Amino acid sequence: MNTAGGPGAAMAPDRIDVRGLAFRVCHGVLAWEWTTPQPFRVDVSLTGDWRAAAGGDDLSATVDYRAVADAVAGVMTGQTVGLIETLAERIAALLLDLPGVWEASVTVHKPGVDLGVPLDDVAVTVTRRPRRTIVLGLGSNVGDRRRHLQQALEDVQGLGLTIEAVSAVYDTAAVGGSSDYLNAVALAHSDLPPLGVLAVTAECEKRAWQREGTAGGAGPVGEQVGVGVRATWGPRPLDIDILHIAGLRSADPRILLPHPRALSRPFVTVPWAEVQPTAVIDGVAIADLAAAAAKADSGVRRHPDALSLPGHR
Repeated sequence: MNTAGGPGAAMAPDRIDVRGLAFRVCHGVLAWEWTTPQPFRVDVSLTGDWRAAAGGDDLSATVDYRAVADAVAGVMTGQTVGLIETLAERIAALLLDLPGVWEASVTVHKPGVDLGVPLDDVAVTVTRRPRRTIVLGLGSNVGDRRRHLQQALEDVQGLGLTIEAVSAVYDTAAVGGSSDYLNAVALAHSDLPPLGVLAVTAECEKRAWQREGTAGGAGPVGEQVGVGVRATWGPRPLDIDILHIAGLRSADPRILLPHPRALSRPFVTVPWAEVQPTAVIDGVAIADLAAAAAKADSGVRRHPDALSLPGHR
């Protein structure tokens, strides 16, 4: 897991609101609306993790409000369209391209609409999340290790992620002297926000413990995984690390992105290079790390068992 606090924490992600952006422009389904400017108003709400910006008083680590206003203005003053739904959709698509945005909610108001009855406003709200590439590290050293890894792929797919690729399986000596791990890396896609992905991985780990008929182990240092508290380096039927989510960084202690120890672990970099050979994280090529691990005989050994994509067993 990426977190010492676990997915049970109830804290919401950070939110930025930019409200009341006002325009007089031509949009509507009636002919006269395409030539006569009317009042519109736009409200925007963005979620993400902006702890780094707050801690360092750093504009580059958050969303530039001017960029938000420019994106909205570009759509509102651009091509004339018939529906405010279209305006909201186009604005949301632009906002999702801003760095660090997990989710964008856009409300377009058209207060001047004549519906034949008194009214204050007509508004449409859309909420959109980007579909991102997610890299997951899988490990097991309790029970039927290969079964736990295969079932994890099935469970992840059933809980909102789409598995696109999975590496070969590798044997790795465990830290702390427990049984050896089987490890693999999977490439997935989802529009879930990071904390949603974390909830999925926690649920998969919980199911693995249940398959073993136990609530997990306990140790002096633990992570909450929904059932019991396990030792951070202790035996476990399943461990899923969120290694990377494309386009996102997070300093949230519940989900640190990129995973802070991923690049130092050969049992991560070797299989990762298989499923994403061109990946570069913080200026470091994963393929170079994998090649260095192989040259140094890091103890990561290819296992004869293989995993199948969900639905292909």
